[in-house]
Order: sequence, then C-alpha cells, then structure tokens
Amino acid sequence: MKALTVLKSFCTNKLSFSSEKELINDHSHVKTLHSGVIRGETPVYVHTRTQLTFSYLDFIKKEFGENLHFGLDHCGEQLLKFVCEDCGFVELIRKGCKIRNLCPVCARNYTHLKVNHAWDSVFSKFAMSKKYYLMHLVFTVPKEFRDLIFEDSSRFFHVIYKTLKRYMGKDELVGGVASLHLFGSSDFEVKPHIHVLIPNVNFSKKKGDLGFFKRKRPYFNVSQLRFNYMIEFHDEFGGGLKRKNVYVNYVKMRDMDRVLHRLRYTFRKPIENVYPMIEGANGNLSLSEWENISRVLSFNGKRIRWFGFLADGVKSKYLALGGISYERFSDWLVREESKEKNCPECGGVMVYVGKTYEFLEEGLFIIDT
Repeated sequence: MKALTVLKSFCTNKLSFSSEKELINDHSHVKTLHSGVIRGETPVYVHTRTQLTFSYLDFIKKEFGENLHFGLDHCGEQLLKFVCEDCGFVELIRKGCKIRNLCPVCARNYTHLKVNHAWDSVFSKFAMSKKYYLMHLVFTVPKEFRDLIFEDSSRFFHVIYKTLKRYMGKDELVGGVASLHLFGSSDFEVKPHIHVLIPNVNFSKKKGDLGFFKRKRPYFNVSQLRFNYMIEFHDEFGGGLKRKNVYVNYVKMRDMDRVLHRLRYTFRKPIENVYPMIEGANGNLSLSEWENISRVLSFNGKRIRWFGFLADGVKSKYLALGGISYERFSDWLVREESKEKNCPECGGVMVYVGKTYEFLEEGLFIIDT
C-alpha cells in the first residue's frame, strides 16, 4: 500500500518544517504519484511513506535488535493531522521514528533542520555581498591510520585545526565546521575523510574584529596546505611524511542553492550515504560489506565540530563583533515551529488537531495494484 504524496510543495529554496520537533518525514526524494484523494468535497493530502527494503530491515534485526527493527519497520505509520480553518483542507504528515542513526528518512529530516539552521544563523549573514565565498576543503586519511578514527576521532579534528592555524598564522583566526565521513560515494569500503566548510572570514587579533580575506583566488595555496597537513599529521600520529591529499573548492556565498547543497552533503549522517547504495544493490552484498556497514552505523564518536571563531560556546561573541546576532538551534527550532502553516488551497491557517494512524485513515489511501 502506498500513500499519495502531497500535491504542492511548501518550500522555496529551503525545506520548511511545521509542528513538533523532528516529526515530519520528508519524502521529496521518493518518486510518487502527483494526484490527490477526495473524500466527499474535502481534499485530503497524505505524505507518502518510505518502505525500507527487507534486506536492510533483516540486517537491523540481527545487528541492532528487535526493538530498533520494530521502530524502523513502523516509521511513519502515525500521522499528524492539520485542518484549514477556512476551507476544511486536510493534510496528514507522517511522524518519524526518530532513530536518526539507522533510519534514512529521519536522518535526512534532521540533517535538513541542521542545514537550515546553519544557513539562517551563520552563512546567510555573509550572502549579502559578492566578496564572500564558502571554501570547501576535503582532507583524506591514509589507509594505515583509518582504524584509529573509530578509537578517537577527536585527534583527527585536532590535526585539521592545527593545519589551518599553521597556514593562517598566529594573528588570524578562521571559523567553520568540520564533518567526518566514513564511506566513499560509490562502494562499501570504509574510507574516512573530513569535509571542512569555511567562509572567507577571519577574526583579526590585532584589530579585534571580523574581516574577510581580501585576496585573489585561490584563497588557499593547496600545495602549502597539503604540506602543513602532512607535518601536523606526522606530529600527531608519526608514521613518516607520506602523501596525504587535500582538495579545495569555492562557492560564492550569494549562490544559495550551491551553498545549501554543500551544507547538506557535509552535514549528512552515514545512513544517508549507505542506504541508497544498499537499495541500489538490491541487498545483494557480501559478508564483508555488511560488516563494514555495521561498523560505520555503530560509530558513536564525534562527527561534526564547529571550530575557530565559530566554535560552540564562542560563536555568539565573535559574530556579534560583525553585527550578527546568533540564534541557538533550540531557539531557532522553537521559532520555526511557531510559524503559521498556510493552506495550499486557500491560503488560510492550518491548525494542528491531533494524531491519527494509517489504519484509521485507510479510506484516504489508494492501493497500488
């Protein structure tokens, strides 16, 4: 049984979320029918439900237990009901299981929340002028050191901070966010690497305020940056000065779509990368591939860290020097949830009236034969 997708998108350039924290399942990546269900004279729209593959659910049951298997298998069965005060339009939005490390849908929704917050509270503040860029750096980890990631990932983040500090010098403090990715993009081999996003903004210790890198592109000398990384990596782990790759890309901060794409890619959880590959392979994976998946999904170390003048605990102080008021994620989420949800039919106010379940609303669904 497949529910019908919502006919109209309530998003423009960003995703929008309403009602309770992290409850809305976004299924925009799922190919569905674009038509509505009419019950009487009142249109009712239901968000579609993603059915996870049997092979993945069976894997979850064996590796993580029956309780998590049950939660994933029934994710989205509970519905949040919204009714328009003016025309009676009804929308049913699925409530997620909130098992973010294992559920690809709930992970994706949470990632979008974090991305929208990062854009609203930090990166959008630098999008008003063409002089600002977002710099995307990728640091690879040599094969012989990859197992250390699972023992203490903080040491690798520390190496990244020291590499950037060595490059920028003592008088300039950069700020950004670093994210540890454990898989590559095309196979199930564990290939840890670290993505770093940095606006071309720095805090000058001499001047005591924020400024921007007024330099011609590229802002980073990749050869010098790679050499600094090799030095800092050697100081932390030893093992000789073997080549370690660093890749750098640039995006104009005013190009909102491309910046959001980089943020989504950087902030995504491992299951968002893993599940599409499992689905593409139809679950036909070797024992070693399933073992790698289990290892990655079981990782409980730190994955994302803000650093420099954007580090947690100090970013409010430093951003205020540039006239920027930073809003914490919890406060931002409360404000977003308090916004009125408008009816796509008449523009009226949608009111949350309570929860229901899929089996109670069976008349709303079309059985796909």
